[in-house]
Amino acid sequence: MITIEDLIRLSEIVKIKKICEECNINYSTIMAKINRRTELSIKESELIQTFLLGHGLKFQDVTQMDINEIKKNNYEN
Repeated sequence: MITIEDLIRLSEIVKIKKICEECNINYSTIMAKINRRTELSIKESELIQTFLLGHGLKFQDVTQMDINEIKKNNYEN
């Protein structure tokens, strides 16, 4: 399951608004949860995870160093 911490880290490299639109989840609610670090509901987590998997993305626990490396690689290409 995707946690709020996972989503916070993911928000550094993808648009959360687009994910919310595709999952039919209220963007304002998700952003409030991100800002307050309130955990996602099981349904929200499952919808986001299903969306990511449907697009060939499997979320793994990554460190800040991994995220910085991804950003660096994206900017260099």
